[in-house]
Amino acid sequence: ASDDITPSNEILFSYKLNDQPWSSWSYETTESYILSDGEYNFTVRAKDLAGNIGYAYYNFTIDTTSPTITLTQYPPQITNETTITFEWTASDDFTSSNEILFSYKIDNQPWSSWSYETTESYILPDGQHSFVVRAKDLAGNIGYAYYNFTVDTTSPTITLTQYPPQITNETTITFEWTA
Repeated sequence: ASDDITPSNEILFSYKLNDQPWSSWSYETTESYILSDGEYNFTVRAKDLAGNIGYAYYNFTIDTTSPTITLTQYPPQITNETTITFEWTASDDFTSSNEILFSYKIDNQPWSSWSYETTESYILPDGQHSFVVRAKDLAGNIGYAYYNFTVDTTSPTITLTQYPPQITNETTITFEWTA
């Protein structure tokens, strides 16, 4: 603190966090806290030799929890569709949903750039695939959602292993097959 009359080494300080009581007046200019997630308001006051008091305020949030991602559209675990669309949302304790950034990827492709996009479509070949979306809140915490699925557009091959001749005089007919 500085003052027009009182030397800075003679200014007294008192401080508090949120609704805690004020500290005793002292010449201390540092205080440390161990805090959990939450919203905080730190206030420090300074008193000169004439008894005048000035205030400084600082509001801040501690957020160590990653956003939670919910996939709202995704393919079945096994699908015969090759055009696949994913949609998602995210929620967070301290960051509003419209301020959460997303990045996503399919299989071993690179991550997309961070954006506010909440949907992506792919045209995929047959096989197993893995989709990952990540969400980043304003504190920089990152949450992930994973989804594994298989695209299968190949029909099964059926082989008849027992069947009657094309012209028969039998009235009881048996068929057998494998796939």
